[in-house]
Amino acid sequence: MTIYSQEQRTRNPAPRPFQRHRRPPMPRDKQPDPEPAAPSREDELLKSLEEYDRQQADLERDDAPVVVKIAEDRLKAWVRVKAPLDAGRDLGPQDVLDALRDAGVCFGIDEKAVSEIFVYGSFGFFVSAAHGQAPANGRHARIEYTFNIDRGVVRLEPDEQGNVNPYELNLVDSVDKGAVMAVKTPPTMGEPGRDVCGGEIPAVMGRDADLAPGDNAELSEDGLTVTAAISGQPILRDGVLFVSPVLEVPGDVDFGVGNIDFHGSVLIHGSVLAEFTVKAAQDIQIKGNVEKATVQAGGSVFVGGGLYGMNEGRITAGDSVVIRSVESGIVEADRDITITQAARHSQLFAGENITLSNSKGSIMGGRIVCGKVCDVTELGSPSFTETVVEIGLGPRSGKIYKDLERDLAAFLEKRQKLALNVRTLEDRRDKGELTPDKEELLKKSVPALQQLDAMIDDASSRLKFFRRKLDALKGGVCRVRGVCHPNVKIITPNSTYSVRQESKYCSFSEQNENIVMGPY
Repeated sequence: MTIYSQEQRTRNPAPRPFQRHRRPPMPRDKQPDPEPAAPSREDELLKSLEEYDRQQADLERDDAPVVVKIAEDRLKAWVRVKAPLDAGRDLGPQDVLDALRDAGVCFGIDEKAVSEIFVYGSFGFFVSAAHGQAPANGRHARIEYTFNIDRGVVRLEPDEQGNVNPYELNLVDSVDKGAVMAVKTPPTMGEPGRDVCGGEIPAVMGRDADLAPGDNAELSEDGLTVTAAISGQPILRDGVLFVSPVLEVPGDVDFGVGNIDFHGSVLIHGSVLAEFTVKAAQDIQIKGNVEKATVQAGGSVFVGGGLYGMNEGRITAGDSVVIRSVESGIVEADRDITITQAARHSQLFAGENITLSNSKGSIMGGRIVCGKVCDVTELGSPSFTETVVEIGLGPRSGKIYKDLERDLAAFLEKRQKLALNVRTLEDRRDKGELTPDKEELLKKSVPALQQLDAMIDDASSRLKFFRRKLDALKGGVCRVRGVCHPNVKIITPNSTYSVRQESKYCSFSEQNENIVMGPY
């Protein structure tokens, strides 16, 4: 080994390890501008509302002696008449009728309402002057099924003594060969309407419903009845009605049976023991328990007992899962999960709702994920066991929507009182009992009522417009009918909320990108 002195190390420094050449950072003034962010659905919603308000403001600024406003659907028209002093010339009902006809309004003109504008001096605001006739749309086709199509609902039937057996869920229907499974009522034609411009508004024919028979189902010659071609389980999925034969296992799924992979429905009268696998293209009903096993169904899974998975047992369903209890297991459902007793330290994943139907049950520990509603009796535990709940999206526009509803309700309440006063005064006038001061009050009340009607029309139109845009932004909610313990974490796409103190009869949802706690 060679030893260098301090002087030698200075003259001949030791070789440095290889270092990759790094490009010097680009100056800030030379860096490319970031791409503008795409507008969100919320921005587009508010922009469309601003455009609507701008169009209404343009009408308000119109300085013509008579202004005609026609509803977007052409079923209503309004007029605004300037006061004689502001118009610069005398105006009369004929001027309003001419303006309506010039605007193309020729049907449903209310000449009485036009005359009352000048009788009562209803100048300077929009008054309803024409009404169209809305079409009477046809009735939709209706299909009535002779069996329970909502297979995710528990149906407990009492015995002669009035007692119910929670293990008898009655979730699998069956039909005999030749039995009628569905009857269709055809759609009907509607009657056309007419808009204020004289145009015909075509009626919408009732929407037809496809009565589609699948395997082991027969359609009648008139296309209105479906009957079973074999005895088995009637199933409606994706609009197709078919009959599936049921595979029954008289006892447990064990070494005497082996794994099951069946293209239909499976009925197991016992339990599914550890390490076994049960697969079915349709539904699976298990009257016993599921141990550390795998249960997979293309339809729904109904378990009369519980899942005791030891963190490995798994139930997967293409539709819904109904089960008594879950202990250290994994449950996945494309639609709903219904637990009739309790869940402990488990993973629950539902595309729509998770419901705990027992009034004394609880969900403690683990993780809960659902797209719409999580409805439980007790969440978490007194020992502060961490429990995570993830729910769907929430709107930022909730405040605007509530303000619109409140304003409309206030207008309607005010109109109800004012209309009652007007009717009372008109009755006294017709009987010749109206005093001069009441006559003056009537002249003021009628224009006020008409103006209030116009305000209600505008507020109602704006609320309906906003509601259509807002419907697509509904979010999820977590509801607790009993107690929500500390150390429960609520997660939404835009926020996280940690429960720090015990709460009862509460709910959690996202509003304005914040999770709020409210009543159940």
